[in-house]
Amino acid sequence: MENIRISLLAAAMALPLCAAAQHGLAGFATYADFGLDGTTGGGDGQVVRVSTRAELERYARGSEPYVIIIENDLEGGGLNDQKDYVSIGSNKTIVGAGDGVTLNGLGFDANGQSNIIVRNLAVRKAKPDGMAFRDCHHVWIDHCDLSECDDGALDFTIGSSYMTVSWTRFHDHDKVSVCNSGTQHYEDYGRQRVTYHHCRFENTTQRNPRIGYGLGHVFNNYYTRNSSYCVGYHTRAKVIVENCYFENTNTPFEQMYSDDPMTASYADVLSLGNKFTGVNGNTKDTGTGFDTDMYYDYKFALDDVADVPGLDGKVGPVAGIEDAPVPFPGDGAIGIDAGVTPWCGNTASADTYRYFIGTTEDGMAELDTATFDMQPGTTYYWKAVGTTADGTAMESETFRFTTAQAKPTWPVPADGELHAELREVAQERAACVPASLRWHRAFGTEYYKVYLSDDEQIDESDLIGETEATEIRPEALKYGTKYYWRVDAVAADGTVTTGDVWSFGSDIRLVTEGRTEMEHAVLSGRVFKEVENGVYFKASNDTVTVGEAGPGCMTVTWNGMPAAYDITTTYFDENDGQGWYGLSVNDERIDQWTASANNERLMKHLTKDVALNPGDEIRIDFYTDNKMMNRTDCIDIAEAAGASGITETAAGDRREPGRIYTVDGIYVGRDINQLTKGVYIIDGKKFVKR
Repeated sequence: MENIRISLLAAAMALPLCAAAQHGLAGFATYADFGLDGTTGGGDGQVVRVSTRAELERYARGSEPYVIIIENDLEGGGLNDQKDYVSIGSNKTIVGAGDGVTLNGLGFDANGQSNIIVRNLAVRKAKPDGMAFRDCHHVWIDHCDLSECDDGALDFTIGSSYMTVSWTRFHDHDKVSVCNSGTQHYEDYGRQRVTYHHCRFENTTQRNPRIGYGLGHVFNNYYTRNSSYCVGYHTRAKVIVENCYFENTNTPFEQMYSDDPMTASYADVLSLGNKFTGVNGNTKDTGTGFDTDMYYDYKFALDDVADVPGLDGKVGPVAGIEDAPVPFPGDGAIGIDAGVTPWCGNTASADTYRYFIGTTEDGMAELDTATFDMQPGTTYYWKAVGTTADGTAMESETFRFTTAQAKPTWPVPADGELHAELREVAQERAACVPASLRWHRAFGTEYYKVYLSDDEQIDESDLIGETEATEIRPEALKYGTKYYWRVDAVAADGTVTTGDVWSFGSDIRLVTEGRTEMEHAVLSGRVFKEVENGVYFKASNDTVTVGEAGPGCMTVTWNGMPAAYDITTTYFDENDGQGWYGLSVNDERIDQWTASANNERLMKHLTKDVALNPGDEIRIDFYTDNKMMNRTDCIDIAEAAGASGITETAAGDRREPGRIYTVDGIYVGRDINQLTKGVYIIDGKKFVKR
């Protein structure tokens, strides 16, 4: 986009680009992830005007970025009870002209796409959905009106993430907006991060929205005459509902499937500053949310709850959206890196833009890209002045973004975390892997040096790797150990910015011979506790662990004598699917099997002659299959039948025969003649030196 100088006086006299637009793009769609630094849609691609269904399909499906302006209403097969939709490809902005256009019986569908913006459209009576996004990321739906569709009005499913829905009206509809694919879809794990703000939900039934697995931020929305429930949540989602106005409606907050915090279906909601008047049903939260500051700033866009009902006239399609620029970085974006220059995507009217920027709203000056030098950890305010074909200057609202800090921030595990998960989900049909250490990028960094130690005094000997990414996967960490770590940022000129020292710890479950109930193990991934006291089947301690929709693991640490042991795993074999199990010691796979009997009974699997040494981690991995839930009851550990003595006294030495150890596991060499009197272990056999 061409940048042309304009006097400050001319900028001050410019007409507003869109008087009705509020705050531009804000929320999760501004966040940098999955290879995108935010959401820009068609960006600076060609602006095209369409007036027919064929033209819309041509550009919406095209491989090039486009800003598509629909000039008139269009009709589709939904009016005749037929499925009918237009597929949208990546890097598209679709905008209704004027004060909005209507798609009657015609919806939108996107599958595996990204960077999509839809604004200023009314969609009604579409079949099956008004707008459906599957496996998509970085989507912004703004100033739309959705109603009377056959299934969902606006659905984000199959692992979609980083979506913002703003200033949109939902009405006269049943299943409004779902952000998940149900309780059995691993694809949504770690995804489904969505913001709904300044929307209106009126005369709807349910899913306003319904969020599963992910993170939801719902603020400044208005709810009235919602017959079933308003905001639903399940399957470990964390949702913040803030400054929303609930009036003459039912059940503002709905825990969808289980109110038992032990279960997989449980979720959390945090209520902040909401207003409830004339409501029935639950208004109580669980008291737990998430830290929005980790993803974006939004306080500038947050209205007082008392003002929310009066915002109705600004919700839905309004005049001027086709002229409203899409800012990059998005409004309230955080972690912006060096070298980023603010810009706006093409609109219907502006041919060129001039930009003004400063560290205060009153101190903005014209941007000179040759001399502009952004600083770390700084909030910048900026605006665009567009020039139309006839020379008219039109001014945007003021946007803001914050640059990344000089050193890495936001560590995961969080600094001081006492219950960090040391293993994590990597793929749906695979065992859990050692957890990664993650952080937010530092400003102007070429690469990172990562240090890890069990000593707070970190030095160069603790360097575990260098990476250009903002994460690293160390070798398997030990449960029950407190770790200290640091990430240094290295600039292109070699300058090193030393990071803060962070720490984390983890739970540990020590076991010896006998029975260990799996609900007492350290649990990671998609595994939860479940009561089984005889209604379905009778567990040994009335409780099992249950794996649901993906992989997980249960870990215990051996605290018995070094020897060879038989390990019996007891699990429930459902009549659905063939769930997979694996048994590992440390990171060595010892055994694996599938729960394939499908007989609805408790089954036992014996793994013989497992060499265990003090400190070894015994791990039962699993992944679910074809909706089968992996329910694991217990493990029983007994000295191996027929074992001739204690075996293997030190972890990691199975491939080094001839080494000699004390019975306490201390390595003393290979020469028998040098031994003093006592009992030793050689090649897993007891040896008595007389």
